[in-house]
Amino acid sequence: LAQDQGFIFGGAAMSQSSKDWHFLIPSTGEHAVHVAYDKKDGLTVFVDDNVEYFAQQLPAAPVQLTVEDTKLELKPATSGSKASRSSVAEWSLLVNGLLVEEYTGTGGAVRDLRKMQDGSYAIATAFSGNSMKLHVVRRYRFLCGARVREMTLGHSDWVWKILVDNRLHTQVSHKSSENSKEVYFSLQESASECLLQCQWRGGRWFYTLQVNSITIPAYYPGDGDGAPPPREALLQVAPWADPDNLDEVPVADLLPAPLPADMAPADPDAEHTGEDDATKGAAGVAETEEVPVPEGEPEFLPRGVERIGELYSAKIKVAGKYIGLGEFPTVEEASGAYEAAVQKYRKPGAA
Repeated sequence: LAQDQGFIFGGAAMSQSSKDWHFLIPSTGEHAVHVAYDKKDGLTVFVDDNVEYFAQQLPAAPVQLTVEDTKLELKPATSGSKASRSSVAEWSLLVNGLLVEEYTGTGGAVRDLRKMQDGSYAIATAFSGNSMKLHVVRRYRFLCGARVREMTLGHSDWVWKILVDNRLHTQVSHKSSENSKEVYFSLQESASECLLQCQWRGGRWFYTLQVNSITIPAYYPGDGDGAPPPREALLQVAPWADPDNLDEVPVADLLPAPLPADMAPADPDAEHTGEDDATKGAAGVAETEEVPVPEGEPEFLPRGVERIGELYSAKIKVAGKYIGLGEFPTVEEASGAYEAAVQKYRKPGAA
């Protein structure tokens, strides 16, 4: 129903505002509530993918529901600007009288429960991209076995936010004086290791994502409308993944919410501080000229290779640790060193 009526999906039909909550009830397990509002189509409330409430107008009073002996109360914003009161982005959810905790995004922290007493709130099991003001700088898509995975990278206020299938996976802060950062994280369900490399050059950030040492091209920003690539064009990073052991993710969770116009700057790679500051804001670290890409360098570097200044570095991951293979003047030499290391460390019988 959600797909047919366009509450969650597709271009102009996508809802003007939406918000998700994921929470745990000890007796019945994990649950999800999704609210979507559009001036044309009205307000719809989904509980565990089932439509439980619909209204043509956005109500001013709380919406109260009872689903399988669980009492839900959705409370609209009562203060703030007119824009915030005419969307569901500032709504809150109570489950059996307990407020479901919200994403804070302060610094490197995801939760801030210092002002909430024990027993006064319900623990959120996940945070959706629909529930945070996300300044998107990159989007990636790839295959883990038979499953399509979507990875979204957000950056604002000196914090990188990594979402997998539209759920917050990893959050890392950095200092204004840092020109580079490496973020390691894992996709446990498919035994996949990920590396995100961030480099500040020429007044903007450059990103490289590797999953199981395979470089994944970003489809946003990109040519055209930035639409995700078709399944047949996706890179396979975990052919060993057993689809029977992978929980199916609803398509609504896989597809990120549309990016509001005021959150899509002309240069998504500029340092975004929430105040439209396009510079790094730290003395001695912002560069004035773009660092040129060497002539002949391919659009996407081979797996195991990254550019550092005018040289190319090669490394390989063995037994969970990265081994440096040296720096080389050309892409071909660095790639050759990596492929030779693959034969050395991964041949049958090798330690």
